[in-house]
Amino acid sequence: MDKQPLVTVFMAMYNGEKYVAAAVNSVLNQSLQDFELLIIDDGSKDNSYQVVKAFTDPRIRVLQNEQNCGLYRTRSRGVAAARGRYFAILDCDDLAYADRLNAPVKFLEQHPDHAACFGLSDFIDGEDRPLPSQPMQAGAHAWVDTLSFFYNPFINSTLVIRTDVLRQYDYRAGYEPTEDYDLMQRVVTGHKVAILPQKLIKYRLHQQNSSNVQSAKGIAGNKRVYAELLKGIVLGGTPQETDLHDALYRKVLAGTPYQLKDLESWLLQLRNQDQNRYDTTLFRRAIAMEWAKLIYSNKSAGNMLRFVSSPLFSFRGLGYFIFLMGRTIKNKVGI
Repeated sequence: MDKQPLVTVFMAMYNGEKYVAAAVNSVLNQSLQDFELLIIDDGSKDNSYQVVKAFTDPRIRVLQNEQNCGLYRTRSRGVAAARGRYFAILDCDDLAYADRLNAPVKFLEQHPDHAACFGLSDFIDGEDRPLPSQPMQAGAHAWVDTLSFFYNPFINSTLVIRTDVLRQYDYRAGYEPTEDYDLMQRVVTGHKVAILPQKLIKYRLHQQNSSNVQSAKGIAGNKRVYAELLKGIVLGGTPQETDLHDALYRKVLAGTPYQLKDLESWLLQLRNQDQNRYDTTLFRRAIAMEWAKLIYSNKSAGNMLRFVSSPLFSFRGLGYFIFLMGRTIKNKVGI
């Protein structure tokens, strides 16, 4: 390929034989056709490499790691090898909708002050069956920046980022398998990032997801990110604070050393923290949503009473709780 493609679509592959052909075809069927598909096989032990090498489309470029290097190193190699002005990701088990590239690239072309954007997704299981919807947030930079303090709001397979910006940051060791959260937390601190309201992919949830397979490492990686975030608002980022923030992220308190009152106190401490990092109104809105999610995940008559009597209560938080309950009902009845 002599001409520089507009977009590099990067696909890291490890033992993806079952799903990778469908993922590749979903990229080839994009409405925006000015791209290269860069696939790096990370030492697969199945026939993944043979599957992708069977494709004859000249836009596909396949590299191999000599041995299994892990996702962070494979992604870093992809960043270095990319030829496109924009860098997009699609995991080898996900499926892209036809406008997966066109919508975010169009947004970035029209918003040169933004470094990256993401989209939303539908969810499927390992057999392509639709799964219940999950709450996702779209929004402009200030809201996305605020949300990312509390959790990772970014669906990695919807990312489009300017390649030159990505190379300034790159993935870091020690955060696997949440290196994407660490990366985007650093990017969103220095650049504008948006989450578009369009659904761009079908995200596959199954037991082989790296976030499932490496959950213990993911907790450790998240806590490293939390420690840095907390220092950014003039808190210490101590182990106790990062443990509390991690419990807040996970929401379900059963089996943890924490009770609802502990996380209520933590949210109050965050709300009352004198900080200039985030927009105060948006930060308090996010805290109200986190309080609502905590109650939703730990529903009981006593907790509902605590919800409405807490200093954290707001009608916005109540509205979000009602939204979560309504979504659960719709999922159960298949609406």
